[in-house]
Amino acid sequence: WGVNTPLIINCPERIPGGRESDLLVDMTDLFPTLADLADATLPHDLILDGYSLAPHLLGQVVDTPWRTWSFTQYHQVRVIRDHRFKLFSNGPFFDLSEDPMEKYDLQNTRTLSEDEATGQAYHRLKNILDGLPPNTQLPWEFRSISARLLKAARTPQSK
Repeated sequence: WGVNTPLIINCPERIPGGRESDLLVDMTDLFPTLADLADATLPHDLILDGYSLAPHLLGQVVDTPWRTWSFTQYHQVRVIRDHRFKLFSNGPFFDLSEDPMEKYDLQNTRTLSEDEATGQAYHRLKNILDGLPPNTQLPWEFRSISARLLKAARTPQSK
């Protein structure tokens, strides 16, 4: 459920509190947001994948969401989600509005083939996943507990 984790920002001197938003955000948005809030000058040729949340945080009206999907990755599994659907690179596809606990995988079901909106959402998210650059080898060992358990399960045990 890490793809549906709230982003909490506390900066009482600059950002009015007590607000909630359903804007989609991912990690690539943090750097441009912090740079914007700090009034930092970034190199003009710097290309950022993320968007600054500063206008929204500072109370400016954001008429059009700048992000229609968000991305996350956990070890080798990539996840793309929009406001309603969530697609994993290893196959599972969920309708979060109907199934927030992700118990009913829509992959290979009639719903996917018979419901036009669901089918379109699947293909749109799949095209986004397929358009991402390939995974690269991390320059460090991935150290989560579940990654270590996966590694241990794949490594033959010595006697």
